[in-house]
Amino acid sequence: MTINRFYPGSEPFHCERLAAFPEERREKPVNPVNETVQSELDRIDEEIRKAKDEERYYRHQIKILKHERKELDRNARDHRIYTRGGMLEKFLRAPLLLTDDHVFRILQEAFHYESVRNLESKLIAEVTDALAEEAGREETG
Repeated sequence: MTINRFYPGSEPFHCERLAAFPEERREKPVNPVNETVQSELDRIDEEIRKAKDEERYYRHQIKILKHERKELDRNARDHRIYTRGGMLEKFLRAPLLLTDDHVFRILQEAFHYESVRNLESKLIAEVTDALAEEAGREETG
């Protein structure tokens, strides 16, 4: 006979069923085939867990690298803007007196000339050709 310990403060009662069937509490004999299968399943589960951990790690690394790339692109763009803005200011006689609208109008007028547009097109073509030639050398070399 056992006493109910699950309800503190209540009247203890006797559980005849547990005492009547002690064989239910005995451990069942271990089947060696089931044990082998279970150990194989445990090994596979462990490999799955490790693979998921690695996947999580590499996904995090991808996020870090994408963030670094964005930061490098932003830094390069900022540097380009500052450098070209400095070049433009060298050609303006009183850059501190001119507003952004004034500088924009000056640039519109400067790029209105056909010779300036032709020069820009020529420089773009030269750079494009150089990049294509370099890519061709990398493919053959």
